[in-house]
Amino acid sequence: MAQVKLSAGGGSSSDSVDQTGTKVAEGYDAALSFVTFAYGPRKRRDFAKDNYFAVPREDYVTGNVTGMRVAKELMAYMERAQRAPAILPSIFRDVAVALAEDHQDGLGRRGAAVGFISVIESMLLGAARAFDHGKYCQRRITELEGYSAEYAQRQADEKVAFRARMVAGKRAKRAAREASNV
Repeated sequence: MAQVKLSAGGGSSSDSVDQTGTKVAEGYDAALSFVTFAYGPRKRRDFAKDNYFAVPREDYVTGNVTGMRVAKELMAYMERAQRAPAILPSIFRDVAVALAEDHQDGLGRRGAAVGFISVIESMLLGAARAFDHGKYCQRRITELEGYSAEYAQRQADEKVAFRARMVAGKRAKRAAREASNV
C-alpha cells in the first residue's frame, strides 16, 4: 500500500494511491509516526480508515518495546504542544482495541498496547503525586456545572423562541388563506 507522509498541519504533501484506489496518508505529525489515515477516492471522511495505534504485529516482548516507544513519542509531542491533541481519545480507543486482540501465530499488537499503557500508567501515577489534581478537578467541575446550567437555559430560551416563530408562522399562513378566500 502506497503511503504519504502528512505535513505538520495535517494536510497531505503529495497524492499517493494504493491498489484499491484508496488514498493513504501516514503520520498525523512528524512526532506521531503511529497515526495513519486512509482516504477514499474523493477524500470523504465516511470512506476514511483511520488508525491511531498503527503498530506492527510482533511477538509480545518486542511489541512491549514498540508500545513504550509510541508512548514516548506521544509524551514528547504533548510536551511541545499547548494542549493535548484532539485525537487523544481516538488513540486510547485504538490502544484498547489492540489490547483486546488475540495473538495469532505468536504475533499481535497486544504487547504494544500493554507497553503503551504501562508508560501512561507510570506517567499518571507521577502526575497524581506531583500535581494538585483535587483542586484542578474541582475547578474544572465547577466551570462545567456553570456551563451546563447556562447551556440548559440557552436551549430552553431557543425552544421558546422557536415555538413562538412557529405559532406566528401558522397564524400568518391562516390569515393569508382567509384573506385569499374573501
